[in-house]
This record gives sequence, structure tokens and C-alpha cells, in this order.
Amino acid sequence: PPSRGGSLSSLRHGASMEDLREHPTQSPPPEAGAGAAEPLELQEPAALAEAHAMVDKWFPMPPDESRRVEALHSTGILDTPPQEQFDRVTSMLRRILNVPICLVSLVDSQRQWFKSNLGLGEIRETHRCSAFCAHAIMPGAPQVMVVHDALEDPRFAKNDLVTGEPLIRFYAGAPIFYEFEEVTFKLGTICVIDQKPRPHFSVGDKQLLMDMSRIVTDELILFKSAHEERARETQRFITCTAHDLKTPLSVFRLAVGILQDEKLTPTERSEILHHAELSCDMMSSIIDGAIGSARARWSSGEHMESCPTVIRIRDLVDDCAKIGAFGQANPVELEMTHDPRLPRHAEVFVDGVLLKRCLVNLISNAMKHAVTCQQGCVRIRVMLRDASAEASASGRRSDLATFSEQGMDQFEKDIACAFPTGQELSPMTGRIG
Repeated sequence: PPSRGGSLSSLRHGASMEDLREHPTQSPPPEAGAGAAEPLELQEPAALAEAHAMVDKWFPMPPDESRRVEALHSTGILDTPPQEQFDRVTSMLRRILNVPICLVSLVDSQRQWFKSNLGLGEIRETHRCSAFCAHAIMPGAPQVMVVHDALEDPRFAKNDLVTGEPLIRFYAGAPIFYEFEEVTFKLGTICVIDQKPRPHFSVGDKQLLMDMSRIVTDELILFKSAHEERARETQRFITCTAHDLKTPLSVFRLAVGILQDEKLTPTERSEILHHAELSCDMMSSIIDGAIGSARARWSSGEHMESCPTVIRIRDLVDDCAKIGAFGQANPVELEMTHDPRLPRHAEVFVDGVLLKRCLVNLISNAMKHAVTCQQGCVRIRVMLRDASAEASASGRRSDLATFSEQGMDQFEKDIACAFPTGQELSPMTGRIG
């Protein structure tokens, strides 16, 4: 029998049974002056129990196991909730083959995890040492691995899932193939299970399993594409939120520094405090919006809907102008005009938080680029159009700001960031649509 620290230890990490048969008593060479390794029979009961536990947890392992597991993890599918597109396949297969259990099983490094589970209740995974699918993904396994009666198969006769619930007797599984970095791996199987032996499983039944495995592969590819897009979208969302926080944070920091000047008059101090307060309000709105959007993504996988409210357009634009222009290193003239037909308290129905983020970025960038192109002035106009109070938010230089082509490009990026759901400002209304 193997000695402590020898082949049994290797077996636990996936060494083949053939290795043990070739070296049944292999053990590490004793150190100088040390005695021979203690035979397993003479070890204390605890060590003997541990050795047997290692054998019990043995499972076969493909030679490219690390790369196979890497391919599986790259999909991002592990530990995700059940999804209809996978359950639809297992439901159809279970009905056609008249079996009580059908699974989409993905074999991880130490477990098999079920993306779809029909017939095993709430179980989502088992240890890999109990997995029939761990054998089905081996290089020498047939296209469809069939076990007609598990009690008659020496590989599974003492398996916990055979001797105990769910009392597996029949198993048939087709590998789920997946290409990763130009190499095809078996990530798991789609399998059917019965609690009664089945002496016959036809060629047509096997072909059906293989066809269904290809459908699962297609769904897995679609899942990965969506997963990667969500990751890119999340990164864009984080980047945009961080970008939108920079301007109000800079304004607040500058205001705090100016307030330390003891020579400020009460009027000047009040004005600086007002700028700081506007900046804090804007940062709070941005953070609240980011948290709400993140929660919407986590709960439903979709964007949070915009939240339009009725706001005074003059107040919104004035506040944005103050934040966007305050503390510029090279201040330029800021010219703001309102259509004389526009009532002082005119209101619009718009998502104020998103629009404010967009306008602050636009004005701040316009101020910077006005210096670069030596135009020396940024013009903001609020106009009346179609007999209703509306805010101009188009990208044309004459409507909102005068700045370089580089500034125009940035404006388009700001619009895309401020409205990540694909909503845009109507060219002249400033309304979400």
C-alpha cells in the first residue's frame, strides 16, 4: 500500500490510477539517517482514515485541465442564476427521452455545477469526485458516454449518487464543446439520468443528445458575448461617473481653499459657499444616480430608467454655468443669453441630473478649448422654440457654446456618457426622448 506523503497525495490532485498500479508502493526516498517510511497498516487510525478519504475523492483529470478550467471561467457563467434558454433545452430533452432528470453540467476544478437542473430540486452543484460528467469529458471518452446500470459499472457502483439519493442507475451525457484561444475544450455535458437501468439507448437518442449539446454551446457563446458587453458597459459607466465627479470636486476643493482667505468680504464668502454647495449637491446627485443604476443592473441586468421631473430651465443652466466656469485656470468670458419671450420661471420636463452632468461637462470643456483656440468667449443661449419653453442642447457651436472641433468631439462623448441607456436629447427640446 502507498505510504503517507506518496502516491495517495498525488492521486488526490488528479494522478491516474495507472500511476498507482505501476508504482504501488512508491514513496519519497528517506532522508539520511531516517528510517523507512511507515507502512500504511501501521499508521495511526486518523492517518489511515485520511488516506482512504483521499482515495474516495479521486476523479479523472484531462491532461490540459488548467487550460480547460481557464476556458470555463472565461465564459463568466459559473454561479449565475438559471436562465430560460438553457432550461428550455433540458425541458425538451427530458420530455422527448422520458427521463426524470436532465442537466446542463459544467465541470469546474473541484465541482460540477448545474446551469440547468430539472429533476434534482434545488441542488446547484456536487463534488467532482461524484460526477459522472467528469468521466465524460476525458479525452478517450465516447461521443456520448452511456452507463446502462451504474451498479454494474465498477467506476460508479460505490458512487455516493448511486448508493444514495438520487439513486442514479442510468446515465447518458454528451460533452459541451467550447473553443478558447483556438483550442476546443470539453467544459461539461448535457446529460439525462434515470433511477432505473436502461439496457437500450439508441443511435437516434445519442444523436439527439449531441444536437442538444451543440445548442448549449451556441447559447454559451451568446452568454459570453453578453457578459463581455456588460463588463465593457460597466467600465464605461465607472469611467463616465468618475469623469463627471471631477469638475464639481475641483470646484469644491477650490472653494474650500479660497474660504481660508481672511480678507474675503461677507458677500464674497457667501458667493463662494454657494458654489461649494452647488458642487456638493451635484456630486450627491451623481453618486445617487450611480448607486441606483448599479442596483437596477444587479437586479434585472438592465439600465435604470431615466427620472424626468419638472425643473426651471434658467436655474438649471445658471447653476451649470457657475460650476463649469468656476475656478478655470485661464478664465474666459462667459456670455449667457435667454430668449426674451421665455418666462423667468419657465419649466421643462427632463431628467435634471443627467442633463446637468452633460451641461457641466460641455461648459467646462468649452471654457478650456476656448482658451486653446484663442476665441476668448463661451456663449450659452436658452431659446424659445415652437411656442413652448425649451432649452437648447444641440451640438452646434452657435446654440450652446463656441469651442474647437476637439471640443465638439468631447461634447458627443459627454452626451453618450450622460445618457448610457441610449436616450438622447431632442435636438432643441432638451427633453428625454
